[in-house]
Amino acid sequence: MSDEQIKAVSIMIILCIIVLASNPVSFTEDATGYAVVEVAPEPEPARNATLQDAVDAIKTAKDIMEEMQEAGFNTLYINDLILSAEKTLERAKYIEQLGKQQLTGTLIAKTNDLFEEGSTAGVSYSDVISYTDEISKRKELAYKLHDSLRTTELKAGYYKDEGIGVSNAISSLADANKAFDEERYEDAGQLVSDADASMEANKAEMTFVKAMANAGKSYLQRNWKKASAVFLAIMAFTLFVVLQIRKFKARKKLATLKLEQDVIVKLMKETQKRRFVSGGMTNTSYKIRMDKYKERLNEIKHTIPVLEALVEGKKLKKGKGTMQ
Repeated sequence: MSDEQIKAVSIMIILCIIVLASNPVSFTEDATGYAVVEVAPEPEPARNATLQDAVDAIKTAKDIMEEMQEAGFNTLYINDLILSAEKTLERAKYIEQLGKQQLTGTLIAKTNDLFEEGSTAGVSYSDVISYTDEISKRKELAYKLHDSLRTTELKAGYYKDEGIGVSNAISSLADANKAFDEERYEDAGQLVSDADASMEANKAEMTFVKAMANAGKSYLQRNWKKASAVFLAIMAFTLFVVLQIRKFKARKKLATLKLEQDVIVKLMKETQKRRFVSGGMTNTSYKIRMDKYKERLNEIKHTIPVLEALVEGKKLKKGKGTMQ
């Protein structure tokens, strides 16, 4: 084989290797037993940012941070993102400058300073854009959340003036403001949602109560005759029940007093026998007991007519007795 033929074969082999490397293939066997070539789909080409794109993006990110600081927002996290973007920019610039130069001892040392593990793989200007895009999203989220906080706070004040309960909402908003100041935007957003949900639930409850009250008022206005009749019927029934209870208690007390009256009369007779028949009691003791019996008997006699009148539903004539 001549030198020209060897060169031609070598070129063909190299071309085949390049094609296989750029288009990975896998070989599987189908049901016929023949090998089937499956060509892997080509990935969509990623946007390759330039050095100027990265520099402009970092400048825009710094402008965003300055704007947010002037608005009173904390920007510690954004500042960290800018520092990471600047560090990534330096790495990407170094890789671009390095090009195809052979790594000498000096270059390896510089690489180790720029890269934690001494690897330059996977670092490009597009990575810088990733950091600055995150900063832009952070800005949009911060302003949106700030507006949501202020709107919900105004809503809480309005609802409070309307008599709607907002204590839980105010507590959630206080926590949301704290989370916002600490740049915990996701937590702050959830707390704002909780506050709004709490107020809406209380508003719905109050609206329902008002609706029921208005419905009752409207019904009474339209049906005042029927409502008055029902009210009078209820009052009459209540009065009847109260009177029956009073009669029951009076009847029970009347029976007790009549029994007590009979007992006192018997005691008076026994006391008289002990004093005048058997002589087992002194005159002083006799007088004391008889006076007490007579006093109690007199009270009973004045009370019984009152209870009897109450039981029978009659009016007691003035001077007939007093009720105890």
